Amino acid sequence: MKTRFLGSCLAAIALVLTPTTAFAKKKDDSKYDRPYDKFFERPMMWSASLSPDGTHLAMARRDKDDNNFIIIQDLKNPNAQPTGINLGDELEVQWVDWANDNRVLYSVFKPWRGTLNSRPIIRMFGMDKDGKNNLLFFKNNKQISRSQVIQSPVSFIPNDPDHVMVPVQIGDDLDVLKVNVKTGKSSLAAKGSSGTRGWLADINGNAAFYITVTDNGSTLNYYSRIPGTNGKNAKFQLAKTVRRDTTSNSTNLDFAPVGPAASPTQYYVIARPGDANFAGVHLYDFEQNKFIKEVFTPPNSDIVSALIDERTGTFEGATYLEKGRVRYKMASKRDQAHIKALEQYFGDGVVPRILGVSTDKNEMLFSASGPGQAPTYHVYDKSEVYAREVGKQMPELESYGVGEIVTYKARDGLELYGYLSQPKNLKPGEKAPLIMFPHGGPESRSDFRYSFIVQMLNWKGYSVFEPNFRGSTGRGLEFADKGRRQWGKAMQNDVDDGFAHLVAQGIADKDKACIMGFSYGGYAALAAATLTPNQYQCVVAGAAPADLFQMLRSEKSKGEFGYNYWTRHIGHMTDDAQDIIQVSPAQLAANIDDPMLIHHGDRDFIVPFEQGEIMVEAMEEAGKDVTFIKMNDIGHSWPTEKDEVRNEFFDALLAFFDEHLPAK
Repeated sequence: MKTRFLGSCLAAIALVLTPTTAFAKKKDDSKYDRPYDKFFERPMMWSASLSPDGTHLAMARRDKDDNNFIIIQDLKNPNAQPTGINLGDELEVQWVDWANDNRVLYSVFKPWRGTLNSRPIIRMFGMDKDGKNNLLFFKNNKQISRSQVIQSPVSFIPNDPDHVMVPVQIGDDLDVLKVNVKTGKSSLAAKGSSGTRGWLADINGNAAFYITVTDNGSTLNYYSRIPGTNGKNAKFQLAKTVRRDTTSNSTNLDFAPVGPAASPTQYYVIARPGDANFAGVHLYDFEQNKFIKEVFTPPNSDIVSALIDERTGTFEGATYLEKGRVRYKMASKRDQAHIKALEQYFGDGVVPRILGVSTDKNEMLFSASGPGQAPTYHVYDKSEVYAREVGKQMPELESYGVGEIVTYKARDGLELYGYLSQPKNLKPGEKAPLIMFPHGGPESRSDFRYSFIVQMLNWKGYSVFEPNFRGSTGRGLEFADKGRRQWGKAMQNDVDDGFAHLVAQGIADKDKACIMGFSYGGYAALAAATLTPNQYQCVVAGAAPADLFQMLRSEKSKGEFGYNYWTRHIGHMTDDAQDIIQVSPAQLAANIDDPMLIHHGDRDFIVPFEQGEIMVEAMEEAGKDVTFIKMNDIGHSWPTEKDEVRNEFFDALLAFFDEHLPAK
């Protein structure tokens, strides 16, 4: 059974910590070229997967010499030696999953260095759980031999454990192949096109949706199967078009398929049908393009994720937000009790996240992480009410910060919350310099999770506050709507009010704070510098919209769907011109009186690189000092790959804070 979630409880859980010592590493900062390099280390364990019968764990691991391994661990025999294969240090494991109780599938690629136009060649393999019969799929297919896209299986076909459905790039098309996991033989199951970017399958493994991406990646189009067609001759019709969050890749709450239902024409989707305020899990007939019934919607927030048993097509549970904290709603009371026990065991600082459940629903694989803890992996036996740690994603990385949820009220009385991470060694009554860190989007949110940026700043001695201002997701459509056309206004006030609250509570010093943000968060940083100068000791803006008029023109050139979305968010270029001018940082550069660092990737197609150049030019024309970092071959992201671009940026960032906001 493929179940992407969990299950149950009693009273207390005994957690035995038994990490795999063969891959443990002694903590040693001296090996790093720069001390902060440790926050960018590649994970030592990832893509953990529980076998359907719950007896084995497959995972990708890395050793101290950067060799990649596929490791298979016998969970029922602790003394058994792990099996697997050494892939060397030139290949990177992309994903690992079980096809059946005996066969493990995995894909690898050779990491590339260079421009964003470089693409890796991907390969897919299968092997038995004893490490034998390792098979390269599509070996003799010349059309696939240099494929740049082999996605993880979209269906582990119920009642057919020897076959899986795999999207594969064939020529310029992304098609679906039915693959025999023992022999490697494959046949065409569904035909895509050059615009196809993904597939979803129904309960029987047949293609239900294909997905295209338009407007430079900012729009998703879901095409659903037309009634009376199926298999490789299936026809599809446009069902839904939604915005894709290019900042956080979080789920779109207007429409997002999450798993097949028992009926071959139905799917579970996260959606807001009609005039619903909160997003919930709904049953949807994709051939008829209509909602059948509501399955679960939280009373006061949006759904975060859903757990679907892909073998039976049943709803097993969901997660949602409760005042910023992830909560579970399980379909069975027994599973709800188990979750409650796990939450009590780990405490408020860590969130358990279900990764897989065995066919008999007794064993569960989950990760546990929080603001101060990188993910650890655990297997839980419900019958014994017993969990044990089976590995750490980043075993060498210490915790440098402690996180908590802070609630506060905006100046108009709206209740808000954010995430505060403070240095772990902070003494009682001591105030660390504060960095305000608003999220991007803006229709996105900060989560109660591990962040390498936040931990790095905690390590340097800073507290970090991530406010979820109005317009953020997770609290319903009405809350999101409160942020429309509030750039530089109520949304900005919410950030400022969060800072004021921390000062009033004695957590922060009003004269020892900076603001930093990326994407919309970068705009919020620029808005702080131009609308409320001297509020912060310094400002850092990354990939920030600076000239809102030019930003709207850029969006219009990409397509009407995205342009209409941003018009609703920012304003109409003609009708609302004066309002836009009053909150557009490039038009207000003369107001700036704070030290400023701006950084932008020259391959950013979400917020064009010219936005950074426009802001720098406006500041220079106004006679203002600014540090500008052009990040070569970087898109809409932080530079995380170890190279001179990352070194230049983080050297400059930390030096900037050292100068303008020194910490102990």
